[in-house]
Amino acid sequence: MRCPAIGHFGVMIDEDSTNWPLYPLAVIAGVPFEVADGISLNGRAERPESYLDEIEGSVVVRRHFMRPADNPLEAANQLFKSDAWKDVRW
Repeated sequence: MRCPAIGHFGVMIDEDSTNWPLYPLAVIAGVPFEVADGISLNGRAERPESYLDEIEGSVVVRRHFMRPADNPLEAANQLFKSDAWKDVRW
């Protein structure tokens, strides 16, 4: 599934990293985190409706309902201590 055309995220990941399959998202203990310090729009952003229409039927976004962790702060701490976090270049 391609990323939506919205520019580029302010946080970059090392090119050889395999720790970010959902970049710019990280899902830890059922809690989704967007890891970006901003988005630069180079021109016009793609309309969300067009993007969703294009990918509808060709991808599975989620097979099960999300059940976030009981302690989202602990989930954030897990992210900060993870190998994936070491791959972030600010």
